[in-house]
Amino acid sequence: MKYKLVVTHQEISNEKVFNNTKESEISIEETSDFIDIKLEEDKPEYSDDLIEQAYVDISNVFKEIKIEKSTNNIFNLKEIIKKWENVKKEIVFNTDDDMLVNFIINISKYYESEKSLEFLLKNFGIIPFFTLINFKELSLNNDKIRNLNIYNIIPTNPIVYKIKLTYNELINGDKEITFSGDTAPEFDMVESKKILKEEYEIPSDKTFTLSTTIAGKYIFRDDLENFEAVLKLEGGKYFKKEYIISLIKN
Repeated sequence: MKYKLVVTHQEISNEKVFNNTKESEISIEETSDFIDIKLEEDKPEYSDDLIEQAYVDISNVFKEIKIEKSTNNIFNLKEIIKKWENVKKEIVFNTDDDMLVNFIINISKYYESEKSLEFLLKNFGIIPFFTLINFKELSLNNDKIRNLNIYNIIPTNPIVYKIKLTYNELINGDKEITFSGDTAPEFDMVESKKILKEEYEIPSDKTFTLSTTIAGKYIFRDDLENFEAVLKLEGGKYFKKEYIISLIKN
């Protein structure tokens, strides 16, 4: 099934408002045991730029991710590693850019270890929302408490949410899983405030409160019909961030 993935980001700081929306296509196929997610492949802006093409080729290695429903583990790690090794070989032996070659060598240790690669993929883009719930038996999600790690909202530091899931069967026959949560005890509040203080140039003698919440829902008919998550991060009077992540069946 084809879906439109829409990510909307609004940020308010220093009396300025920033809005950004990105749309892409995503394919999701389900079997009784697996979810096969295919993200839209990147394309170079300039077709004759070999360095840009190399970075695009690296990114496209990770565009298909298969998740095992019973364990929420990534099923196609060996296949991804093989793709990475082929791309790495092609770039290293066909480029004179030392910076790019060194970059390839440095990141190889993460992409050629199944354990490291699975960690990276499970925290990549929309994938955390496909490992958050039990897709095999939807009703088993009712009243479940789980942690959810979201990266790239606070630079270098993940937000760790404590999530409560609720399962409902609606009058029209749809099945709905809602979720909501705020920071878990594992969330490093002190370090996060330090990072954000630097990002927003908050004076060192000023203090501020930091709060973040997340809420959303999945709707199922024969398969996933749509999904939405709303993430908010607020730093008192200094900044507000909001992300809305939506999957809409085409």
